[in-house]
Order: sequence, then structure tokens, then C-alpha cells
Amino acid sequence: MPKRIQGKLSDLGTLVKVQAQDELEKDIARLTQDNEIKFKFLFNNQLEETYNFESLQTLHDPDSKALLSDEERLTLHEYLGSCIDTYTGRNISNVEMHFRRSDEDDIAFDPVGGIDMQVHHFPIDSKDKARVHGYFNKHGYFVVTRLDWLHLYHRRQAKKKKATT
Repeated sequence: MPKRIQGKLSDLGTLVKVQAQDELEKDIARLTQDNEIKFKFLFNNQLEETYNFESLQTLHDPDSKALLSDEERLTLHEYLGSCIDTYTGRNISNVEMHFRRSDEDDIAFDPVGGIDMQVHHFPIDSKDKARVHGYFNKHGYFVVTRLDWLHLYHRRQAKKKKATT
């Protein structure tokens, strides 16, 4: 997987050289130096199948294995709404500094820009039990790729990786 070796979230518009396990270098997009750009969500691409709005209807608690109740699902929807309200009122640098979580191995392809982008994770709730995943496109929009309702994405990826080894 490619690893980002430099650049901050607030550096949109240029390309960053990255080291990759399977290739020497690869370009990924980098954000801009304009720290006053407001955080904007964009839901124009297809969300990953198991991490979309519909997936919340069949989501099970990872501990009890029970299907989430209507109240639990509604609470997660409310958290997402509050998250959107909170982040869109701030500039990108402020959101990055206070909320961003990144996994350097998590890369998504931007079909519009035609380039790999580093995926950033932002908590949906104050306890960081749910996250929204995506990348910043060249126009400064946060393109949402996944709604990780119970912060299960990395657990599932680790489980898949372990099963294939």
C-alpha cells in the first residue's frame, strides 16, 4: 500500500511523492496552503457497499452480535447530522487539527482527478465510536467514501488480512 511521506491536510492542489511497497514512487494529491477554505462534505460518489446509509439497517453490535435497535440507528443518524454541522462551520485546518484521524495505508482512487488520495477519518460522535472516511479532492471538498457507523472498518480489514495469510 502507498504511504504518504509528506504534506498536511491543508496543502490542496499539488502532488506528493509517496513510497509504495509494490512500486518506487507514486503521486497522490496534496491539499492547499490556503488555510481558510471551509470544510465541505461531498456525497457525489458511490459509498462503499457495506459502509453506506443502507448498511445501518442491518448493522450488528460487534460485542453482543444483536441487530442495532431503531433508537441506536436514529442516534447514529443524529450524530452524523451533528458532525456535518460542526465540521462545515470550520476551516479545513481547524477540523484537521481537532478531529482528523488518518491511516497512511488507506488510499482511495479519485475518479474525477484520476489519482490516488489518502483517506482521512473523522469521528462522527464525541466518543469516536463512529467515523466518516473520505479524501479531499482538488477543489477542497471532503469526498465521503464510507460511513463507518461503529468504527468497524479496520477491524474487518485486519480480519480479512488474517484470513488470507
